[in-house]
Amino acid sequence: MKPTKKQIQKWVLALRSGEYSQTKSKLEDDSGYCCLGVACDIFIPDGMKTVYPTTGLMIGGLPHNQANSPEWLSQIKIILGTLISGLNDYGIVIIDKKHHEQHEPFTFDEIADLLEYEYIYEVLL
Repeated sequence: MKPTKKQIQKWVLALRSGEYSQTKSKLEDDSGYCCLGVACDIFIPDGMKTVYPTTGLMIGGLPHNQANSPEWLSQIKIILGTLISGLNDYGIVIIDKKHHEQHEPFTFDEIADLLEYEYIYEVLL
């Protein structure tokens, strides 16, 4: 299942909004959200998120930890299968099946750019 352009546009707007602080390795923690956590926050209705009872923060590090996350969100990749969580957390970019590059973790703006290129403009292969 592939996201619609409207869904990607909504996610991109949220990433660029300045309303979310970026963290890594968790959908949400005291510091903010990872890029996938932002998507879970905007696509899962209030009251439908799985949260820690003591903090109210979303449980998990990936969308599949949230039972009500959109199916496409657990499968989303960019450029030759690079996982978005890898970009956010470690700056890992897949070159091919045997090679990858590691950079500084990507910012929300950089991830938003890649989402647009891949899913809205469809210029990345």
